[in-house]
Amino acid sequence: MTFVLVKLLVIKRNRARKWGEVLFFEDFNPTSPFIVTHYDSFIKVDSWYHSPEEVVPSIWLKGYQVLYDPNNIVSKVIKESLYEIYKRSPDEVEFWRGKLLAFINETTVLS
Repeated sequence: MTFVLVKLLVIKRNRARKWGEVLFFEDFNPTSPFIVTHYDSFIKVDSWYHSPEEVVPSIWLKGYQVLYDPNNIVSKVIKESLYEIYKRSPDEVEFWRGKLLAFINETTVLS
């Protein structure tokens, strides 16, 4: 692991420690764009780190409320995300149908 990656992990963890008493960190991968922090108050925070170019409209951003965005980067993307529509493809339906049938098969108790 390079020094830069270790330093990024330390920065992410130190920032999360400023928000409360940390019980543990769920993710230890320094190359990951997120870190999951569990606090003693039973609050869990997923912190994501992206460059401005990486923040694009997405169906996953619908309904989010931005609390702090001094450069109006995230707020703009959140508004644009309202118009994003998810369209399933036949291949996706087939894939998830197989996953569902496998789950049912694996969890069904035979009497």
